[in-house]
Amino acid sequence: VVDKDITQANISMNQPFVKRPHVDYYPAAVASFILGGGSFTSRLMNRVRSDEGLAYSVYSSVGNDYRDTAMTTIALQTKVESVDFALKLIFEEVEKLAKDGPSEEELAQAKKALIESLPSLFDSPSSTAIIFAKGELLGKSDDHYLDYVKEINAVTADQVKVMISKYFDKNKMTISIVGPVARLEALKPFTVVPLDSLEFRN
Repeated sequence: VVDKDITQANISMNQPFVKRPHVDYYPAAVASFILGGGSFTSRLMNRVRSDEGLAYSVYSSVGNDYRDTAMTTIALQTKVESVDFALKLIFEEVEKLAKDGPSEEELAQAKKALIESLPSLFDSPSSTAIIFAKGELLGKSDDHYLDYVKEINAVTADQVKVMISKYFDKNKMTISIVGPVARLEALKPFTVVPLDSLEFRN
């Protein structure tokens, strides 16, 4: 916890993920979309924002890194007095998805959304040139984006369950909170990190 006298606590939960290329990347991307990456269709948004009104935005993501180990993330901003309840709801949704898996509709919707987002990457000649230049530097194959579609379409409900259990495990996540320490007693034990000890970058 970083002690700061604010009314809205900023929360970020992170766990080491994978360095690409890795077989877990595509099923984890689909799993995260269902959990919290799919904006208003995601489980976290429906439960934490729509049902309980605890946050304007809550999301999950899986990192995409070819040079180093990436991270999985769940993040939100909520009122200080709602932190404990919001965390409880988030991990309930994580556990439910890990145990029961997604519905057929959720799985299909996630695949469709991820695949249909691809063309936006190539919205101009310069964007296209940059993407393929970076791909060359990272060693991506010429068929990378064709393979992306195949890999996403091949993800199963059982794989989603495994990825959520493996990479969104509350026992392995580091939970970082910026907020007033005196009002976060229910979360103890935690380590207080002095604000002036943090490195800020422009």
